[in-house]
Amino acid sequence: LYKAEVLDRYPKEDYEDSPLIANAANFCLPEGLQVELFDIRRVPMPKWYPFVLTESSGRRIYGASLVFWEAILNKEAKDSVNLSALYKQSSGGNDDTAFMLLHKTKCICIMSHHPFFSPYKKVLQFLYRISLGKNQKMPIERYISHLLGEVTSPKPSCSHIVDWRLGANNKIEFDRPSPFQLPLVDLSFLPLFHMLDAENVAKLLYLFISEKKILLSSVHMPILCYVAEAVRSLMFPLDYQGVYIPMCSHELYAVLEAPVPFVVGMSSNYIKRLLIPTGVWIVDLDNNSMHCSGIENSNNGPYEFLEMNTVKTFVKGLNYYLNDAGVKADGNSAVINAFQSSQEAMLASTLNLSVEGIRNEALKMMVQYLRHYRN
Repeated sequence: LYKAEVLDRYPKEDYEDSPLIANAANFCLPEGLQVELFDIRRVPMPKWYPFVLTESSGRRIYGASLVFWEAILNKEAKDSVNLSALYKQSSGGNDDTAFMLLHKTKCICIMSHHPFFSPYKKVLQFLYRISLGKNQKMPIERYISHLLGEVTSPKPSCSHIVDWRLGANNKIEFDRPSPFQLPLVDLSFLPLFHMLDAENVAKLLYLFISEKKILLSSVHMPILCYVAEAVRSLMFPLDYQGVYIPMCSHELYAVLEAPVPFVVGMSSNYIKRLLIPTGVWIVDLDNNSMHCSGIENSNNGPYEFLEMNTVKTFVKGLNYYLNDAGVKADGNSAVINAFQSSQEAMLASTLNLSVEGIRNEALKMMVQYLRHYRN
């Protein structure tokens, strides 16, 4: 019913080597443009979505969008209705229907070839907070132009710190690991291990490595990118070369008909209404399970992979780190919600899990797995 579109952008002109992707609005609003009726005292909080796209050249585009609800008012209503005063007035009333307004989803988004998800999230939160202020000393456009026109990507082993002086502990830090470290993964591994157990993580890793058609499914759309990026990082030194859209808008469902390997993530509420082509592996993150569409007796997943000694060692190592951190595949929504709150909550919730140890276990498995490879 409603079609999303780009309302404004910076820069206004495309970069010569990187034009704005088609259907950009669909990726920034992955759950589509929504219109709902809310009491202005109970409007949902903004929600953060990380996403990754693949250009025709094979380069990755990393993005982050902050989706919020905005009251729908015509021009006359905007001139005559003071929402701030209305909110204050409604806070003391008892009539739940007196202050109902239609709201629509809107978002602000950052796209880049660099996977700095944590700084992007902080930037979007700041910009949203600035947009709500009435007495800002500096226009919001100045912050945006500074970020995109003056802040350069740091060199390996270096970092850049951006301080917009918006309060204590509100500096934005862009870090890049050294060439001798594992590649940057700026998303937590916790959602992956709270949704899938160690054996299913190994099976999903096999599906990535063997370039199967993979459909990630969850009612919690923001975690789809967390899961896909974590598994993709475990492939190192390999990388996934197929179509890679870990959080895909329902408007682009036709990608499931592609004759090439893909990793696509969609809302399970929408997947229920689709006829999934035969041969697509559906990974149900909410129920810690997977099966291949149209294939009988595939509910156990590619279990043959687990019989390899190197994979058994990998699963054993995973379980060691997960047990040490007290993490299990419980679909814990409290953990999922933590990633929608403050950046500090997101970082704190990752401290007990040794991501470096897990990635080293995966690297040891991949080295053994590829030891007979020849050019």
